[in-house]
Parts: sequence; C-alpha cells; structure tokens
Amino acid sequence: MANGGEGTLLVAPIWWGSKLKVLLTRPVERVSATVSALAAHRILSISDPMLAVEPIRDVTIQLRQCQALLVTSVTAAELLSSIISDRLIRVYAVGAATAGKLLARGFQNVKSADGDVWALFDLVKRCSDPLGGRLVHVGGEEIAGNLVDNLRACGFCAEHIVAYRVQEAAAFAEHTLLAFEKGEVEAVLFFSPRSARAFARVLGSQKYPWALGSVRAFCLSRTVADEIKGIGWAQVVVSQQPTMASLIESISVFSASFAGAENA
Repeated sequence: MANGGEGTLLVAPIWWGSKLKVLLTRPVERVSATVSALAAHRILSISDPMLAVEPIRDVTIQLRQCQALLVTSVTAAELLSSIISDRLIRVYAVGAATAGKLLARGFQNVKSADGDVWALFDLVKRCSDPLGGRLVHVGGEEIAGNLVDNLRACGFCAEHIVAYRVQEAAAFAEHTLLAFEKGEVEAVLFFSPRSARAFARVLGSQKYPWALGSVRAFCLSRTVADEIKGIGWAQVVVSQQPTMASLIESISVFSASFAGAENA
C-alpha cells in the first residue's frame, strides 16, 4: 500500500549521480529506468512513489468479435500479455512507451498515438470501423479522458476492462520530508495526472516547515501540469513531447543552467 511511511521505501534514500537533485513520484516499478536516464545526465534522484499499482487477479477479455484493444498505460501493457495469448490482435497504444512494452511482449499489430488520450481517440476513430466489432479498453479503475464514452458517442461498441487498481500515497516518506527541510530538492518530476494530484493532496493535507518557492515541477504534459498548478512552485515546466525522453531532456537543459549558475 502507498502510505508514504518508511515501509514503502523501495528505493534507497540516497542521491544517485551528481549536481541537480530531483524527486521522483512514479510507481516503484517505473523508478529504475527513470533513475538510469537521469543519471546519464548527471542528475541526482530520490524516489517517493505517490501511487502503488495492484494488479487484479483472474481478469479475462473475450476477444470474440473484438476488432481491437486500447491500452492507455505502460502498466496495462505489461499486464496484457498475462491476460490474453493472442499476439496478432490489433492493439492501439496511447504513446511510444506503451507501444514499446506491447511490442517487447510479442504483440505484433500495434499502432501508437502521440502520447495522450485525445490523440488515441483520434487514431482509433480514424482507423477503426464502428461496424467492425468491439473496442476493448484495458486499463485501471480510473478512466482518463472519457475514452470509452467518446467512442460510444461516435457509434462504436466500446467497453472498459479493469486490469489493475491504483492506491494513492497518504503521506510523504520520511526521507522526502528531510530532503525538503534541508532544501535539497530542486525539482519534482510528474509523469501522470494522478501522481501529480496525489502529490498536491498530500502537500495540502497539513502544514509543512518548508515551501516550494525554490522548487520546479517538470510535467509530462499540460494535463499533468494542471493537477499541480497554484501550489507555490518556482516554475512549472511542461515537456515538449509526452515522452520520458523529452521530459528528461527538459530537465537536463535546466540542469546545465543550474550547474552553470553554481560555478559562476
């Protein structure tokens, strides 16, 4: 359970790399790849997951008369291979990272949108036939962007299958509180609207002896940024593209200027 206590610390509370220090809020399953990408740019990181993923057992998907599956998260992409055996069915992915996970797990007929639910909606509407069979969205309990309802409004037979639940953190971890109190955190990374929303909720749950006035928020998309605006950041930066590579590039540009200012 994501409760923010010391028992949830699945990544050691130390800084990796050097120079700029950032806080990761991703689920623990996503931390390792992000840490490595940041370290390549000499950016330090600690982790305090705002979300914990819980796969749902015994999920089944009836593929009869199903023309395509819709996958809107890396988590759903990872779980799908254990739910169905058909690797030839058409799968629409929300973005490149999700598509990459599907391809890595043997799915051969994958089409990728440009990184958000609206782009996926446009892709599915353009490439699918309302009379061609069911569209099945595989994701978590929380459905982002009303994808299924919007497809139904366009005449498609669409449904949602819940493959996992997500629990939000109830508090910050002790190492996160200490890092903020010492002024060690220069930036916080947000990859999803829900993790951003959870961070804002935890921040607002009580008064802390520190503020975000010198901290920057780096967000994967404008939708993510909307969840954490107005809570006192020095700056909110939105990635040019909704991909981890683009977000890391945004941080690395700031990191270079940060290091330059330190050495001036």
